[in-house]
Amino acid sequence: MRRAFAQSWMAPAILIIGLWGCGDKTQLFGHHQPAPSARTPTASDDPQPGAPGSLTAISEEIQRKLYDESLDHTATGRTYFQDDPSLSDLFSQKTATPTSQLCWPAALAYQMDYESRVRQPALPRLAPPVSSPSEAIRYFTNLCGTDHEVGTTAPQGVSCLNRYFASAGYDASITVTGVDSKWTSSYPAGKNASPAPVSPKVLQQALDDDASVILLVGFYETSAGSQKLQRVRGHFISVTGFGHLDLQGDTALTLFVVNPGVDYTQRGDGQKSFDRIAMVPASAPVGLSLPTDVSYMLRGPGFSQPNEIALIESAITFLPQ
Repeated sequence: MRRAFAQSWMAPAILIIGLWGCGDKTQLFGHHQPAPSARTPTASDDPQPGAPGSLTAISEEIQRKLYDESLDHTATGRTYFQDDPSLSDLFSQKTATPTSQLCWPAALAYQMDYESRVRQPALPRLAPPVSSPSEAIRYFTNLCGTDHEVGTTAPQGVSCLNRYFASAGYDASITVTGVDSKWTSSYPAGKNASPAPVSPKVLQQALDDDASVILLVGFYETSAGSQKLQRVRGHFISVTGFGHLDLQGDTALTLFVVNPGVDYTQRGDGQKSFDRIAMVPASAPVGLSLPTDVSYMLRGPGFSQPNEIALIESAITFLPQ
């Protein structure tokens, strides 16, 4: 079992959300087209204080559970940053400024660090055979076949995860929930798929069961011509804990996440290397409809962009055995 931290703190998790993660491809309900890449989140991305999902609201959470006590990466130097300059040879070259599509390998590298060093009991054979965070990202980029131009899909990620656990001598219970559950023929035999949209209960149950979770978040904007929500990019993040924004946690959560798009070493000494964002019921601008297979969105640093909404598309949860 994972160790509980502080007074009511629990164990870490990973969530992965589908389609292309980190890729600069759009999806207008199934059709992929080129689109701009993501920018690095900043503190100014927070919604207006007091609004649903704002940091003010997040500070009012009733119950908190955090899983990874090693999250002061400013001290350990273990930040898994997808835009690390030493990885520039792996960046997309399609634009004048090379961009990184390495969010999946970066999220996976962070998670394997947790599993091999921090988890109780630790699983040391899951440590990648390299000596630095950037080399771990490079290792998983190659192992998972991440496309330098468009990133990684959920089926790629799950297959890579399954192979990696097997090579280390572990089995893993892996479940894909949400949008990417439909690709059942692309997943290894014996892995589970749930078509239900990702919800607070799904994430809380996974964490309570001692599983890990990675989310794939889709960023959607209004298509200028059709006035439809258009997917412009995806992004994988690791979930390290949660807090309730209501008494039961049924309708809204604070998520504690490690975002591969943030260089946490740039924060001051003693500042934890994670972000607090709100998971709230999804809503679209007036006159636009949401995709039918998503129910929740994210708000907070890096996920509250002008003219965009960040929808939780898929969750990949796994438990090494």
